[in-house]
Amino acid sequence: MDYFNAFRSFIQDEKIDKKQAVFFNGRATTYGEMNAEASRVSSALCRLGVKKGDVVSLYMGNCKDFLSIFLGVTKSGAIAAPINILLTEYEIQPQLERTQSKAIFVSPAHIPVVDRIRPNLPQLKNVILMSNHPESHAISYPDFLKKGDGDGPPVELEENDVVLILFTGGTTGTPKAVLLTHKNLLSVVQGLKNRLGHLGEMVVLCASPLSHIFGLNTITFASLFRKSLVVLEEWFQVEEAAQLIERYRISNIFGVPTVVRSLVEVADRYDLRCIQLAMVGAAPVPEELYHRVENTFHCFLIEGWGLTEGSGCTTVTPPGVSKIGSCGIPYEGIELECAIVDDNDNPLPQGEIGELVQRGPLNMKGYLENPEATAEALRNGWLHTGDLARMDEEGYIYIVDRKKDVIIRGGFNIYPTEVETVLYTFPGVQEAAVFGVSDARKGETVAAAIRVREGVQIDEKEILAYCQERLARFKIPKYVKIMHDSLPKTPAGKIMRRALKDELEKELGVK
Repeated sequence: MDYFNAFRSFIQDEKIDKKQAVFFNGRATTYGEMNAEASRVSSALCRLGVKKGDVVSLYMGNCKDFLSIFLGVTKSGAIAAPINILLTEYEIQPQLERTQSKAIFVSPAHIPVVDRIRPNLPQLKNVILMSNHPESHAISYPDFLKKGDGDGPPVELEENDVVLILFTGGTTGTPKAVLLTHKNLLSVVQGLKNRLGHLGEMVVLCASPLSHIFGLNTITFASLFRKSLVVLEEWFQVEEAAQLIERYRISNIFGVPTVVRSLVEVADRYDLRCIQLAMVGAAPVPEELYHRVENTFHCFLIEGWGLTEGSGCTTVTPPGVSKIGSCGIPYEGIELECAIVDDNDNPLPQGEIGELVQRGPLNMKGYLENPEATAEALRNGWLHTGDLARMDEEGYIYIVDRKKDVIIRGGFNIYPTEVETVLYTFPGVQEAAVFGVSDARKGETVAAAIRVREGVQIDEKEILAYCQERLARFKIPKYVKIMHDSLPKTPAGKIMRRALKDELEKELGVK
């Protein structure tokens, strides 16, 4: 089944047309309202000449309209291509060129960028401005919706049709355009329902970007498909998030470790006892954070793992299972499996470290117009993730590190997360990132960037002495950079080791 009809059938079968689905800026939107607006979006796109297989971009921040527009694009047979609002015009224009977007929904704050690059994009025929006020070069969203009439002409859709294009982060090279299908996204929805459905309806906070697979499908729509109310935050701000949790009695929070850590640190100022489940993903969870969450919220903390090419979320720890450091096991019931392999794609024995690969309905269709990269990533039916991991006797997976982030110091492999785990246990460390920097003698050496908590003073010598007691000599950082501002992060909240590496190498005058 296609994504839109799966959502509409779910509403009809569960008789939840009038049930509240999303809260945004204090206003509730029902399931029925989302469905009706999506149908108008689909019909209006058809009136503008958008056909099956055309690409429609969404250049806007988190809001309830984002969700209805996405559903409407899927219903029309077009392909949605969200754009990260933090990108510059020099990064956005190549994306629009590669996808050949025929239409774009854009918020008022970002219309100047579209105005500047539009002359270079002849295929971009329609600009829909998310405002009540039309402009000469763009139609307003209300006027656009007026073009919608009923369901519009029927479109033949298959589960393996592409429905979403997302660009990978590009921290190690040119971003790739990932092609995801209706089946890909709905398989994650079903997998999470199988894993979390027994918890019943929840109230869920989404403060992750909807332009990212985690925010759009793993958090928001997967929750809606479980009849859980989603409270949407435009972007994560810890004080606002805590207020929303308190006001709406939010019981389920999703986020990267830095998000959850930030909420722990303001918990003494708000009543956050309503939190029953915290799902953390996108980066390894230090053991000390597990204990802080348990002691603060008295709730389940579960870890998830996935990547854009694998539809965003492949493994989740079952609630109630204590496997500190594990990102869980694959979903049951959707023919999904994971394995650990060596450099020649041979399966490795239990407990050995190798590359994590996955096979099943979550694997992307491929990369847009990049058959070589597609063939490299999808080999013999397995998606090669680039993550190093090990598997225990019960099948639980432990991410060791990104394959590309491994530091090779004089022939020794050093996994940044194992050093970061030690740094997080040092009193006063708020954030930590470990990465390799060039070294003339060893090839690479270890460096660390640390953000300290407000009002705390940490000396570099204290950190080094602490590491010397707890780490093998070759793993001890040679350079420690103490910072009082947040470490640089991707829009998904992952700490950008590459940016820290480049900055420190520039300071040191090495390459």
